Amino acid sequence: MSHRFSWGRAGFRIYRRAVGGSLLSYHGDFDPLTGQTYGAARGTGGELTGSLSLTDTSGFWGNLRYEQIRGTNIADNHGFRLMGGYY
Repeated sequence: MSHRFSWGRAGFRIYRRAVGGSLLSYHGDFDPLTGQTYGAARGTGGELTGSLSLTDTSGFWGNLRYEQIRGTNIADNHGFRLMGGYY
């Protein structure tokens, strides 16, 4: 699920997504020895994006993201990302 709001060259997005990387983190699994289910991690967060054109062929862009990661019988975690560049 994702909702995006845009204002010209800036935007904001809130989302909830499945965390990939392995079958356990994406889907989860059942351990028959303990009788518990593990995995199925989900990331919930927000993201700011923006860009500034200097000329027709050059400018700056940036992205800031924060998310909380939770799942079934796994440790809670969080992620923070800051990116930017020149084109």
